[in-house]
Amino acid sequence: MVVPCYIGFKRYGEEMQFVEMILNENERVVAKPGTIMYKDGQIGMETLIGGGSGTDEGFFMGEGLSMIMFSNLACDKASIAFSASYPGSIIAIDLAEYGGSLICQKNAFLCAAKVSSFKVYQQKQMGESYSEDKDDIMLRLEGNGVIFLHAAGTGIKKNMQAGHSLELETGCLVAMTTGIDYRVRNAKNNHPGISGGSSATLVTIKGSGSVWVQSISFSKMADEICKAACGGNKEETKDIHNPFEGMSELAHLFDRDQT
Repeated sequence: MVVPCYIGFKRYGEEMQFVEMILNENERVVAKPGTIMYKDGQIGMETLIGGGSGTDEGFFMGEGLSMIMFSNLACDKASIAFSASYPGSIIAIDLAEYGGSLICQKNAFLCAAKVSSFKVYQQKQMGESYSEDKDDIMLRLEGNGVIFLHAAGTGIKKNMQAGHSLELETGCLVAMTTGIDYRVRNAKNNHPGISGGSSATLVTIKGSGSVWVQSISFSKMADEICKAACGGNKEETKDIHNPFEGMSELAHLFDRDQT
């Protein structure tokens, strides 16, 4: 039986939310690098580097992952806040309500309290081909704590029933419970009027459980801004400095470790 976690927190804002957490003595929170907004001075911090084994702090950190751990080293309560770098909403999920485990998009993860294991989700079942998009990378989180995810744009929860399937773009998937099976495939587009005739990378979700989705894929939003800035005609704009040049790569910046 998974015991519920009790942690004090409050979300602020609407389109550009942040979350403030209250830590008691010796309480800790783990966050993705680059998400810290502010903290009381008594809260210490250290980097956790994953090597596929347990750490001295009692966490299992999967190979290739890194997180920042913040600890309240004083007797008094202390506050700490986290935020994402683009518009959206923060979703709080108590792992105890979902059997102590959840799968989430790596880009969507913000921070977590009393979560004991972080690792790359390996059960990725591929269809026709694999998408190299960073939106594909998923994490499996385990423990009895609360996790905070950032959904770009508007985030919603959908409850899945056995026998029901759902298809969505990879960048719109935020998280799902462990009872959900998903398959990634490239759907060929035979209609030039739709998405410019290009293919779309879709996730097919089946099974009984819960799925959280977001209305915006940040990588696609960056691409659209770049296209608009270029005017859609490379010949006319090749000699004009484009202030948005390279903006399509911004989505990948949020997946890099920042200290």
